[in-house]
Amino acid sequence: MIASPEIQEADILIAGDHDADGKNHEIRASNIEPFKGAENIRILVAEDNLINQELIVALLEQLGGKADLAVNGWEALARSQTSTYDIILMDWQMPELDGCETAIRIRQFEASFLPPGAVSVYIIAMTANAIEGDREKCLAAGMDDFLAKPLGAAALRMGFDRWRSVRGAQVPGSPAGVENPSGADHALGSGEPGRVDWTRLTQMTRDDPDRWRKLLKLILRQTPEYLSDLDAAVGMGSAPDVRRAAHKFYGSSAQAGLLTLADRLRVLEILGDTGDLTQASVVLSEVKDEFEIVRGKLESKLQSFARPSM
Repeated sequence: MIASPEIQEADILIAGDHDADGKNHEIRASNIEPFKGAENIRILVAEDNLINQELIVALLEQLGGKADLAVNGWEALARSQTSTYDIILMDWQMPELDGCETAIRIRQFEASFLPPGAVSVYIIAMTANAIEGDREKCLAAGMDDFLAKPLGAAALRMGFDRWRSVRGAQVPGSPAGVENPSGADHALGSGEPGRVDWTRLTQMTRDDPDRWRKLLKLILRQTPEYLSDLDAAVGMGSAPDVRRAAHKFYGSSAQAGLLTLADRLRVLEILGDTGDLTQASVVLSEVKDEFEIVRGKLESKLQSFARPSM
């Protein structure tokens, strides 16, 4: 198995929640309580990855909230100009118009058209593989906060707490900056084939059979498309395309708790980022092997929720 020096040194935490400081907190479904007043928070989720959309909306529902969706930066910009939102959860790497450029344009619009004293929308950046300097780049673009993917309920709750503190929003909740005292740090480590964080998926679905079926079908439908795009990028030998395809596949795999698959995809993303694709075919083969193992486990899980025939 290929592991670049960057991967060996990286602190890749994907099993639980990540707050703005990069700390990781595992939260089980039984520990999650709704954020008081969340139903009144007007939220827009700007995210192009369909699996991530589903999982982020599920997290918001756990906290008692709901959201509108935008699939790219242009749509997020248009929605922010025609509707009033309290919070925008903004994916950093989106097609057509990325999160930073979208935030810049939103702030330009607000500066030109918001009446004096109006409250600007609170923009929270979301990104996988956060590195030193990313938070500063987001803040420089006009964003207010920064959350590392994969997201969890505790991270979102702390983001809401910071929004309330900064904006003076009259939404009751837990004190800003309070972390889950029972949380434990976890890092991707063993590389066990087919490793899936079932606790995370149980949390996302609230162990509801209909939610399980919907989420599993979505993952099984979308991941082959992501793999096909990645296969084509490696075949073309295009480092930028490999980075983009691997990042997209990694983001959804990490958010869905497909731990070993996410680990291999992160290696490919780094290879694409460095421009050195000499080992890309080897790592892609590992990704394909891992995907087949994971797909079998997900299909078995889906079968366990099959409705009995009449």
